[in-house]
Amino acid sequence: MIFSRSRPLSEAQTYPVFTHRISESVRQGSFWLKHVRYPYFALELILSGEMEYLDEEQLRIAGPGTLYLIPPGTTTRFTPHRGRDVRKLCAILTGGNLRGILLTLKLSNSRMVTLARPEVMEKKMRELENAIAAPGAENSERTYHFLLGLSEEIGEKKTALTPLERAVSLLEAGFQEDLRIPDIAAKAGISERTMRRLFESELHCTPLEYLNSIRLKFAAGKLRQTGLRVKEIALMSGFLSSARFCTVFREKYRLSPGEFRERRDS
Repeated sequence: MIFSRSRPLSEAQTYPVFTHRISESVRQGSFWLKHVRYPYFALELILSGEMEYLDEEQLRIAGPGTLYLIPPGTTTRFTPHRGRDVRKLCAILTGGNLRGILLTLKLSNSRMVTLARPEVMEKKMRELENAIAAPGAENSERTYHFLLGLSEEIGEKKTALTPLERAVSLLEAGFQEDLRIPDIAAKAGISERTMRRLFESELHCTPLEYLNSIRLKFAAGKLRQTGLRVKEIALMSGFLSSARFCTVFREKYRLSPGEFRERRDS
């Protein structure tokens, strides 16, 4: 725990909304925590690393600059993605009319939001620390204005990218890495089944076929433009083995990588 500031819950229910705790922490390894029908409103801003959130059978992976909302009554299990370090800023809100206010402000659903300017949200959440030390009425007023601003930013607006666009962007950006389709779906905020359906209906291919097409296009360019060995190009393109690379390459181009290069040189 880097820091934690809290206010006794005993006085919270006398106000409509109330900031109970602000904390910043680093989690790692096999750490996991589960909130069962959590009675408060939790906001978690990922500062570095990635956190997995599982609620209602839906797995989402939140990375840096992502805000995760956990409304009252939600059951959520969260753990560091692949056991790696994750640093997050967390705000816990409560109050006698919390649920009604969240419903009115359209903040009553669990969701993952990729922020356009995460530094602005971080500043606003850190400013809630001042509400912790303020008199009860001032705490409540500051908390309400924070929620009002949050609603204006994310309550009724869609994120910049659709889930399909976000998935495509993740594949395009990370094709050289050891990507896993379930992880990409989770980062895009959808189930793997939904992701497959979207790719097949909109792009007429599976997510893996799309990923391989990016890798093969990159590899073909390297074969044309460089003298690198086939094994080196395979690894640079994101394939775990040259044998797998050669198989997929031949399926696409009807030529082996070596034959493809020879045609370039002829």
